[in-house]
Amino acid sequence: MEKILEQLNIGVILDFQRITGGRDSVVYKVRNMSEKRYAVRILPHERVDQFKQEEHLINIAHKNGIPVPFVHQVMEVEKYAVMVMGWGRGRTVLQELLDNPKNATELGMDFGRMQRQLHDVMPSEMGKSEWLAPKSEREKKLYENARSANETKICFLHMDYHPLNVLAENSKITGVLDWMNASSGDYRYDLARTYSILSVEEARQYLGIDHVLVKRFREAWLDGYYSNSKGREELDLYIHWANDRLVREMTGD
Repeated sequence: MEKILEQLNIGVILDFQRITGGRDSVVYKVRNMSEKRYAVRILPHERVDQFKQEEHLINIAHKNGIPVPFVHQVMEVEKYAVMVMGWGRGRTVLQELLDNPKNATELGMDFGRMQRQLHDVMPSEMGKSEWLAPKSEREKKLYENARSANETKICFLHMDYHPLNVLAENSKITGVLDWMNASSGDYRYDLARTYSILSVEEARQYLGIDHVLVKRFREAWLDGYYSNSKGREELDLYIHWANDRLVREMTGD
């Protein structure tokens, strides 16, 4: 790791620590002598295009007012692909929720409003992510059932919007992380993905949130998302797809 850090042009390194829980890339929190903090993400060098695509998506989000960490550079170092980002302000929504459960409603409302703001973006410079492509015949059928229900506007989807990928401070959202799955498409797939993560028992256990707290947060999230709408939509077909995808991911099938 030291050899990689020496080549990043971010000053003299004071210390660094590996951050656990990364789903795809290896992540380090790095502090330099000027007390600036960075997130340094690492992948095998052949996946450098993944970081370049994610940088592109982050820039789209930033242009549209979504709080995202600044990407300083994407490069290949010591046979690795490296992305250097600013360290986001705040803590994960999960940390805020577990430490301050009394704020679950306020935090959930802002969590929902931020996702709605993202879905108000109409992307003209991005396509559909390969991540959305069904991975089994069963999933394909569920995906098509939802898609054929009724078409809607095409917008910017995060597709992994959950309490570990969103930062908050004082119950206000301060950053949205991990844009690897981002895509254009029907926003209801994105809503269903978040709903599934906040509902499927295996995911709840992984996050470490008790049933009462996660239900309160989930209801507040939906209230925040639909706060300027006439009412909630029917998402059952999309949730069937999202549950199938999530369980498959968590079981490694």
